[in-house]
Amino acid sequence: MSRNRPHSEPSQEVAAIGRPTPQRAVVLADLVAAGDFVSAQALHKRLLSGGSPVGLSTVYRTLTALTGICPHCAQRQPQTH
Repeated sequence: MSRNRPHSEPSQEVAAIGRPTPQRAVVLADLVAAGDFVSAQALHKRLLSGGSPVGLSTVYRTLTALTGICPHCAQRQPQTH
């Protein structure tokens, strides 16, 4: 899934965290592409730089919904080296 993908039908995975929207699909795709911890603000910045007009509130709502089905995901912290 590319960050700049056209708005198409959201996947079943997106539907698992609430109302399936193309914006949530984009947020989740970019979150997966990040591969490691990323803050909501950094994820939003990545989306904007990739040309996606997803709002910061959508990023927060999507991450909140994700933690509802995967509480462990909310506890991920940045790696310290």
